[in-house]
Amino acid sequence: MDKRQSFQRVVDENSHPGTCWEFERTGTCKFGKRCRYQHPATSAKLAKEPPTELTGFFDNNGLGVSTQRIDGKLREWKRLLGNGVTASRPPPAVVSRFFKLGLELMEGDVGSSQEVIKRLANDQGLPFVKDVVERHLAVALQMDPSITFWNTEVKPLFQLITHPRVIHSSVLEQEVMTIFNFILGVGGSRMNRLFGYLVLLVTEWPDATDIVSKMSAVELSLAVLSKVLDCNTINIVNQNFATLATQFAEIVATISDEQETFATLQSVKYIDYIRRRLQVGDDIPEMSGPTRDPVVREEFVLRRDLPGTLSAEGPRHDNDFADMSKISILPTCEEIMSPRAEYLPTSDSSQWHVGGIRGRLDREFRLLREDTVGQLRDTVRDVLEHLRRPQEAQTAIKNTLRTYTYENPVPMKVDFRRNGGLELQVRCSQLMAVAKLAKKQREEWWQRSLDIEKPE
Repeated sequence: MDKRQSFQRVVDENSHPGTCWEFERTGTCKFGKRCRYQHPATSAKLAKEPPTELTGFFDNNGLGVSTQRIDGKLREWKRLLGNGVTASRPPPAVVSRFFKLGLELMEGDVGSSQEVIKRLANDQGLPFVKDVVERHLAVALQMDPSITFWNTEVKPLFQLITHPRVIHSSVLEQEVMTIFNFILGVGGSRMNRLFGYLVLLVTEWPDATDIVSKMSAVELSLAVLSKVLDCNTINIVNQNFATLATQFAEIVATISDEQETFATLQSVKYIDYIRRRLQVGDDIPEMSGPTRDPVVREEFVLRRDLPGTLSAEGPRHDNDFADMSKISILPTCEEIMSPRAEYLPTSDSSQWHVGGIRGRLDREFRLLREDTVGQLRDTVRDVLEHLRRPQEAQTAIKNTLRTYTYENPVPMKVDFRRNGGLELQVRCSQLMAVAKLAKKQREEWWQRSLDIEKPE
C-alpha cells in the first residue's frame, strides 16, 4: 500500500493536471483516443511532424511481395478494376499493382492491350487515374518530395499511357484523348497540381548523383505534358503550359555536357515542341489582303539511334562515341562483332547530335569512315560468321560485296614505303580454280587476274 502511494505522488509531481503521464513521457499512449487524459504536443518537433497516417501512406504497401496468381494477368487486372467500384477507394498498393499490370499487358497480346486502354478510359478505370492525380497526390503534397510516390504510382501510370501501342494506335484515338483530357482537368486544375509537384520533385531529387533516373523522370513527364497539349489544342493559350515548360527547361539546363544522356536530348526536344505549339500565331502579321499560302509538305521524321551514350540502348560497342575524336579509325573486335547498325548522320542538320560546323565535320568523318573501313569491317564479320556457322552465313555473304577468301595465310614480309604506305606480303594456299593447273598455267592465271597483285 505504501509503495503504490509513493509511486502515485511521483507521477503527480512530474505531470500537469489532466495530462496523460505516459504520453508526456514517451509521446504515445496505448489507449489512444479512448484515454481520459489529455495528449498535448510536447515539443515543436511533434507539432511539425505530419500525422502518422500520412508518413505511412506509401509505405508497407506490399509491392515487394509476390502475389499468388492462379489466373492470367488480364483476369487479375479485371478483378482489380471491378474491386475499385466501391464506396471506399483502394489503397496505394492496389493502385500501383493496377497500373503495373496494365503496363505488363502492353507487351503481350494486342487485343488485351487495347482492352486495357478502353476499360481505363471508362467510368471504372478513370477513378484509378483520379486516385493518383488527386487523392494520393494530395497526401504526397503534405510531405517532403519523395521518390516513392513517383516510382510506385506516377511512373507506371505515365509509362502505360505513353506506351507506343497506345499513342500510335488508330483504334484507341478516342480513349487516349479521354485519358489525357482527364489528367488535364477543368481549366488545367489537375495538370497544374500534378506537374507542379513533379517539378518540385526533380528539383529536389533525393539522389543528386543519379542523373540518369532524374532525367528519365523529366523526359517521361514532358512526354505526358506534350501529349496533354496535343489532345486539347484549345489550351495553347493556357499560360500554365508555358510556365511548366520553362521550369522543366531550367532543370534540363543544369545538366552539363558530360552528363548528357538520351533522356536529356529527348527532354530538350519535348520542350522545344511545347514551346512551338504555344507560340502558334504570335508571329502572324495583320491581314493586309488575300495571300496565297505556301504548299506545306508533310515531313516524316523517324526516330534515330544516336551514337554512344546518347543512344537509347546504350553504346553499340567499345568504339562507339558521341565525340568523333575518340573513335578509332580501324574497327575493334567488338565493333566487328556488333549486330547493331552504325550511326550515320543524315543530311538534315536538325537531326544531328552536334550542331554547327562541328556537326558537319562529324557527319563527313563518319560517312567517309563507313565508305572505307566499313566495307572491311562488314567483310571480316561475314567471314567470321561463315567460319562459325557455314550453313547459316552462306546466304548473308552473297548479299555483301564481292570478296575472295584465301586459305592458310602466312605473313612473309612487312614494309612501309613513302609512297605506297604499309605493305604486307602474305603467302596463302592456291585457290581451288587454279590448284590443279600446272605451274606455268598458274603463273599466267595470276598475271591475268586483277583480284590480287602478284609481288615482284
